[in-house]
Amino acid sequence: MGDHADSAVHHPDHTLQALDLKGLRGDAGFFVRADAVAAFVARERRFPKKSDADATAVLLAEWLANQRQYRHGRGVGVGSFTDERKAYLDRVAPGWDVMRKTDSFEDSAAATASWARENGRLPSEREGASEEELMLGKFVNAARTAATSYRRAPEKRSSMLWNSQRQLLLDTLLPNWDRPLKVRKDFEAMVDELADFVARQERWPAGASSTTAPPEERSLGTWLANRKSDGRKGSLSPERTATLDRRVPGWNATLRKRG
Repeated sequence: MGDHADSAVHHPDHTLQALDLKGLRGDAGFFVRADAVAAFVARERRFPKKSDADATAVLLAEWLANQRQYRHGRGVGVGSFTDERKAYLDRVAPGWDVMRKTDSFEDSAAATASWARENGRLPSEREGASEEELMLGKFVNAARTAATSYRRAPEKRSSMLWNSQRQLLLDTLLPNWDRPLKVRKDFEAMVDELADFVARQERWPAGASSTTAPPEERSLGTWLANRKSDGRKGSLSPERTATLDRRVPGWNATLRKRG
């Protein structure tokens, strides 16, 4: 990576006020801007935003948004975004490519499509997901909600968040994004998932009535409630009962009669 690989910040003496970002081009411009972002984060404990009062901070925010687009294969400058540039940003400004709540719909859609290509699935709000997956999973779920609202009652104010252009964009970038496959997991897989959740969280998963738990946790909690119901009705086989007793002790505590 050349001379830039040996320094955490290439030009640590650059202040926002001293930078003439508009006149910088090529590699020199990239590394100066990257260093300026790193310096901003070190001082402000956050990334620059387009709503910042400082004009240079706004320029940095716009530049960073462009780098995120290039990272996900979009924008006229995508060809200039080399592995060296990505590695440098990863090192001096960790988290620079995580989608922010203020990113545009188009940026979020492109980032989601890129993530899906890299991981072979759509992002979700599952327990233990990375910050990036959680953010993108929220985007997908919000888009599904908005699209459903629009189809049911396009005249409502909430439906103004959706339009045919957004539908077309997601249909193009993420085929079947609004029709997620519901994979029916077998019993053993669900027991493994439950045991893992309890071991990590040291509690039982929330059920369908929860308004704060992510969808995956509510699904797991519903599955557990259904197994308890099977136990009460006597329809849970001895083999499955033994498996749950062995892997997730106490799963049916509420079923046991008090002495």
